[in-house]
Amino acid sequence: MKGMDDKMIPPTGKGFEVDFCTVAHWKDGAIVEENLFYDVIGLLKQIGVM
Repeated sequence: MKGMDDKMIPPTGKGFEVDFCTVAHWKDGAIVEENLFYDVIGLLKQIGVM
């Protein structure tokens, strides 16, 4: 996984839970664009990187 500074973060083997939100743009009944937002800082804290 890449960190916010583009440096590689090695696997920690730690589990985590993260809340996220998906925002989608629909057209004619189909998703044409989708964005996923999640708590990156919370994730990095849980795996011990921050």
